[in-house]
Amino acid sequence: MKVRVLFVFLLVAALSAVSLGSAAAGGGTQIRAITTDAVTLYAEPNTISDVVAEVPAYSLVDVLKADETGAWLEVAAAEGTGYAMADELLVLNLPLLADKMVANARRGAVSLFATPKIGEDFLQALPNGTMGTVLGVYGQWLYVATDAGTGWSLASSWDDAPEDTARAMVHLRRNPELGVFAAPQIGSDMVGTLADGAVVWVLGTEGEWATVIMPDGSQGYVIASNLSPLAETMVDAVGGRRGRGQAALFDAPDFGANLLAQLDSSASLVFLEKVDDFWIKVYSPQYGVGYGLADYFGPVYFPATVQVQDAVVRAGPNDTVYNAIAILNAETPVVVTGISESGAWLNVALPWDEIDFPWYGVDGWMRDYLFWNEGGEMTVDTTLLSVTE
Repeated sequence: MKVRVLFVFLLVAALSAVSLGSAAAGGGTQIRAITTDAVTLYAEPNTISDVVAEVPAYSLVDVLKADETGAWLEVAAAEGTGYAMADELLVLNLPLLADKMVANARRGAVSLFATPKIGEDFLQALPNGTMGTVLGVYGQWLYVATDAGTGWSLASSWDDAPEDTARAMVHLRRNPELGVFAAPQIGSDMVGTLADGAVVWVLGTEGEWATVIMPDGSQGYVIASNLSPLAETMVDAVGGRRGRGQAALFDAPDFGANLLAQLDSSASLVFLEKVDDFWIKVYSPQYGVGYGLADYFGPVYFPATVQVQDAVVRAGPNDTVYNAIAILNAETPVVVTGISESGAWLNVALPWDEIDFPWYGVDGWMRDYLFWNEGGEMTVDTTLLSVTE
């Protein structure tokens, strides 16, 4: 499905009271794929070369490039790195650019499975109103990521979310709680309350009212002026320098603060701000706002929109040295992941279906002026970016 809508997705799942494990498709900037059957990896893109490894069905792999025919993909799996037949893999959408849907079981709850098979490998039941990001479509099945976890679910159990669906945080000035009403009028029944700092999905606004999905999946209406959009700016847990330990979340930017969670590598969270040279402030759906040591997180990344027609994406930050991997239309969404040392190039991640020449790789670079608007203003906040070349 073609991606054209930008929104935030937080790919985080709790494993224990103080351990936060990344959901199955964690890491928001790497193109990934899932095997649709048991797959053999070969050293070269042909079946007569050496066998590198056997990869089980429904395993996640990183896509590195294709061969020039497009029939083979070079992938990195837990079992090894090699070439697999492209038709044995379902290439997944980038989470930040993927379509959003709402769970809507006609009877009971929506089921999530580890494999696209009814009745097998059941993971959990999701309440109606659960928001999900569609990472892939396979027949009648969706490979969908939610705050509660990632897995396979029948497409018939999901409805399209409104185009402008996004997260927002409650900010209260006087009252301790925000009332959630059954209809967009003060006199209607109150169906719940939200505390200051709570995060909800906003399905749309009309006048002074916003339609929201509460944490339990139920919908209601709130005064929109009490909501602030949550930034579409993400960061992944990667562990400390030289691979030391796990990233951790604390309730304050202090080593003596309470530990909220330990994060598996590739868990993705919303980046809120840099506190100082050591600490960053982030948000996770499981634990709310927390603080982590910057050294234990990767570069900040966020969605952006190409402003120029026929914008060239290259395999490296140099026009004369690196081949083009894609030529993009204006208004194409990408994920900006870093900046060159000179500041003239931006490192980007592209949706798989936008990459024209994948045999040169899938990691791309674009000149900065491709993100200037008609007034010559930069549409990307480059101050947030790290040098990644």
